[in-house]
Amino acid sequence: MLRVYYKTLLVVLFGALSCTESDEPYKTVLGENSYAIDVPVRFTKRDDLHKLSYLQLSDIENSFYVVVLADSKKNLKGLSLNYNLKGYKDFVLKKLGESIRIDSSKVLTYKSSGNLSSVFFEVSGIDRAAKTEGKVLAQVGVYESSRCFYQTITWTSFPVEELKIEEMQRILESFREIKRQTKHTPIAPTGH
Repeated sequence: MLRVYYKTLLVVLFGALSCTESDEPYKTVLGENSYAIDVPVRFTKRDDLHKLSYLQLSDIENSFYVVVLADSKKNLKGLSLNYNLKGYKDFVLKKLGESIRIDSSKVLTYKSSGNLSSVFFEVSGIDRAAKTEGKVLAQVGVYESSRCFYQTITWTSFPVEELKIEEMQRILESFREIKRQTKHTPIAPTGH
């Protein structure tokens, strides 16, 4: 009987110790009436992270940020910018280099789901805008649909806990296009 009690106690203790903030509820946030992402409920909307991003979120307490940008293929062609997924990923990486002095970058994975093809990559380096040369880690999702390229950029300051990396990946993997409420809602170009 005592052996069963100790086994039960060990199972309960292990379960309690393995619970982390990753068990935190997530909420769905809509952007431009055409896409959605899921973020932890502690994230709040902002409008000062990126001047061309419609959807900007942060968890200030943990220095954790998310922005989503969209570029219509029609507008990119008008600028003589014909990209495939790899080319657009390279373009996004180059643009990130304007904000982050990149020390390292690596592709994490390529995926296809529904009508989206995507590539996920990670960069780390020095935030050029920080007053105290802070090191940052960014994980980025670049997505291609039939009419748009999207980018979801998540970033945080060092040191980076494993939990933040898991949350970054979950946010990036949650990106999806949604049916528009009206047929004539335009997608604003990001001005690249």
